[in-house]
Amino acid sequence: MADAGGFAERRRKLSIHSNKVATTSADYAPLPSEEEGAADTAEEHERLPPRLVVHLSAENEIEYPETPVDHVLKSNSFQALMAGMIMMNAVVIGLETDVESFKYWDLIENLFLVIFATELGLKYYCQGYKHFFSLGNPDIGWNLFDLVVVGLGVLDLFMSLLLSTSSGSTATLFRIIRLLRIMRLFRIVKFLKQLYLLAFGFVEAIQAMFWVTILMTVVLYVCSIVMVRTIGRLPPEDPHAEFLHANFANIGTSMLTLFVLMSSPNLPLYIEQDGLLWARPCLLLFLVAFIIIGSFGMIALLTGVISESMFEKNQIRAEESRKEQDDLLRKLGSKADEIHGMLDVNEDGEATKEDIAYFAMPLVARLYEEAMVDFSEHQLEQLVEVMDTGGDGRINSDEFKRCITTYAAGVKPLSIQEVHYNTAVCINKLSELSVQVAGLADAIAGAPP
Repeated sequence: MADAGGFAERRRKLSIHSNKVATTSADYAPLPSEEEGAADTAEEHERLPPRLVVHLSAENEIEYPETPVDHVLKSNSFQALMAGMIMMNAVVIGLETDVESFKYWDLIENLFLVIFATELGLKYYCQGYKHFFSLGNPDIGWNLFDLVVVGLGVLDLFMSLLLSTSSGSTATLFRIIRLLRIMRLFRIVKFLKQLYLLAFGFVEAIQAMFWVTILMTVVLYVCSIVMVRTIGRLPPEDPHAEFLHANFANIGTSMLTLFVLMSSPNLPLYIEQDGLLWARPCLLLFLVAFIIIGSFGMIALLTGVISESMFEKNQIRAEESRKEQDDLLRKLGSKADEIHGMLDVNEDGEATKEDIAYFAMPLVARLYEEAMVDFSEHQLEQLVEVMDTGGDGRINSDEFKRCITTYAAGVKPLSIQEVHYNTAVCINKLSELSVQVAGLADAIAGAPP
């Protein structure tokens, strides 16, 4: 028979900060009454639900109580559904552009608007005003973007109802707002990780491209001054004066001409001017050097800058992912220590395997769910078996924490941890054997001859 007082105390500990949020691990087992727990040891160890609120969010983020609706919004199935809605909306906008005669386009667009507005409203309801607009919220950018897109859609709807027969500048504004609906397509980047990395890397590359553009503008400006002062203002009697004046009469025209030559080299245009290049060998050398350096070199420079920027961004992203995983493992280890500290332990700080299995592992399941670690109930049962490296049926805090964090770090399948378990058992056995051999050697050495 179990001690009713001890069971009540353990039940009280595991009920601290009780949480009513339903998760898949919340059905890990029903909570038995104290009478059932005091009746028998086996009944005391009936599986208990996780009652500990475990949050793994960053310390500078504002936490908010999660609801069942929030779990639905964060589920992979719902995210895939919204990504499909965005793609369908993009297809509809394209068809609406080509097939204007179809009279139900507005109805379909309003249906998409209702779907996106409902998603935004549910997100706002779950997070609340403070967290939704908090700078500590990692999704603050996407929240504001969704708010702008949905707001433009609502404005478009009201304008279509109130100004259906508008004309002039009002109609132009109306068309611009309707055109901005295509911004919804950019939300697909949020759901596709690889596309997000490419888009983010390209945005980062734009910063480097800006300085390349400045360099190109300076080069075009300097070369334009040279071209205007040398061949842009020839006397009218020169046979090529009209052609050169049309292309190099002033700084603006000369810069545009050189930019066209840089973007799409067209040297035959100058060769067709009879005697132009052969009568002016310096112009020929300039054009050849400008095409090689300005056109080929600038394209190579832009390609290298974009590639290098995206490569660096991917490296930074990989480093951030590594740091995020390190933070996650650190937090998991801290929570594992807290969970182990709630259990009944002996003087050596060790808890029984039964307490670990039936009291601690449901809480671990909650941790894994929040950290999005793949697991099954069978794997958690196996995990308990490989925790007891001492082979004495008891598990200390270090053993418990090590198994929880290594499994979350991706040490799978469990056979790898089983190898570690068997190795640790062998080491313990060898240590015990060495002690016995040493004792036997001392006994032999102390025996009379």
